Amino acid sequence: MSYHKKALALVLFIGLFCLLAGSVSATVVYKDGTARIQSGTNNLKDIKDTNYLEVKNGICYVKKPIVVASTGTLKVNTTSCSTVKMYATSLITIYGKIYFDGVKVTSYDPKTGKPIELSRTNYSTVRPDIVTRSSAQYFSAKNSEFSYLGYYNSSSSHWGVALRFLPKAYIDSSKFHHNYFGFYTFDSDNVTIQNSEVYDNLEYGIDIHDFSDNFVASNNVVYNNGNHGIILSKYNENGKIIGNKVYDHTQNAFVKGVVKTYGTHGIELHQESNNSEISGNELTNNRVGIKLANSHDNVVKNNKVNSDLEQGFYLTESHNNQIAGNQVVESTKEPLYSFNSFYNAYSLNSWGDADDILYVKIDDNGVITRYKFPAPGADEKLNSYSSPPDSSAQPLMINSVQSQDIATSKVAVNDLPTIVEDNHDDTEVDKVRDGKLGIKSNKVRTKAEEKAYVEKIKKYEKGLAQELTAEVKIKDKLAVDKTEIVMEDNHDDAEVDKVRDAKLGVKSKVRTREEERAYVDKIRKYEKDIADQEAGKK
Repeated sequence: MSYHKKALALVLFIGLFCLLAGSVSATVVYKDGTARIQSGTNNLKDIKDTNYLEVKNGICYVKKPIVVASTGTLKVNTTSCSTVKMYATSLITIYGKIYFDGVKVTSYDPKTGKPIELSRTNYSTVRPDIVTRSSAQYFSAKNSEFSYLGYYNSSSSHWGVALRFLPKAYIDSSKFHHNYFGFYTFDSDNVTIQNSEVYDNLEYGIDIHDFSDNFVASNNVVYNNGNHGIILSKYNENGKIIGNKVYDHTQNAFVKGVVKTYGTHGIELHQESNNSEISGNELTNNRVGIKLANSHDNVVKNNKVNSDLEQGFYLTESHNNQIAGNQVVESTKEPLYSFNSFYNAYSLNSWGDADDILYVKIDDNGVITRYKFPAPGADEKLNSYSSPPDSSAQPLMINSVQSQDIATSKVAVNDLPTIVEDNHDDTEVDKVRDGKLGIKSNKVRTKAEEKAYVEKIKKYEKGLAQELTAEVKIKDKLAVDKTEIVMEDNHDDAEVDKVRDAKLGVKSKVRTREEERAYVDKIRKYEKDIADQEAGKK
């Protein structure tokens, strides 16, 4: 081969090498103050620009935000470093896939050299977070630790580790602690967490939210979080909470910067979180062990509840559940409190000793009936009260409190309407209001008429709600009824982004299931458009 041909071949080889090298490096693009994993599989150390990532002594310091595009995959593992320290304004946003393996991820303040700590009095200091967005395909964490992430911001959500719009996620042998939420899902299916610890988080431990179906939590230890230990809230189906230890949730709940009057629970199913299983869990020293709130067709079996500060089990407006083989060793109040919960099947439960008193309360359009009875043999009595008052199968009135045994008292706030319990007369008495609304008192009504009557009063009193605050205590000859329903703030939107919501015309409110689905889908589409733009598809 002539000299000129050899030189030409060498030039072509060098050009091809440079082209290939350039295409590889181009998978990480630095744009608009972010390091973007555009395509392919990259390790954290593939971010070479030290303005974004610096590696010292086996520690990765993330200085600016990282974005994983929908066609990209990021691996955060010991190939790069064993510890990842994120500056306050850095975050990791995933539109594609991410894998954590064998690493510790935490916030970092370069001035102090320590993680950024929050408290109930200092909860809005900016900290980094890790969040998946619409179009994300997978989140994995094995043998990893996530701590001191997330903060409260009224304009946008920064919960710490937020798994949103995922088709699948897998977490094993990992820790989540001192985050704002331990971890959180929103419309993410097939999320599994097992063999892990979730503790000392400012609000929830594990918060499963909005249409996150087929969630599995097994063999985890969840303790000392500022709100409920494990909660499935708003229309989640087919969850499994099995074999966990949940303890030390005794504080008043902390919600979005506010300490509430109600306490924290070990495990809760909330607002049509249906067809789920809670089994084989050990719950100790929680305000309430297990709570079902407006959730149906669940199986709650073989759980052990010990030393709760209030109730062992708390059911409110939850129906068709199977509650079997559970054991309540000790609760300061009732082993079980049930309010307007029907067609539940109780069997083989151990509720405690003869001095442990269960409590069933039924409010039938203002006519209140209470049943109080000792724990031994309680399943039979619970089953006998399982039908609502207006059904064809009337519950037995064994050990019930009859109307003549009920005494009432009221706490007046300004001109708050008098509340009277009676089996015949209207329980709501306010002649001034009734005169304005054209309501005739003490009229025997059909169910439809009674419903219209209640709705008319409800509409009227909405105008007073901002001005009047009252606690109504109803006493009977057996005991003071201190177990009234307390409204929790689980209805608040956990997804907050005021800029996005203004663009989409989204308003924060209580929604029906269909409205909630449309709300979630609107956010999903918005974020998918962003992901497509990131990937250069638009």
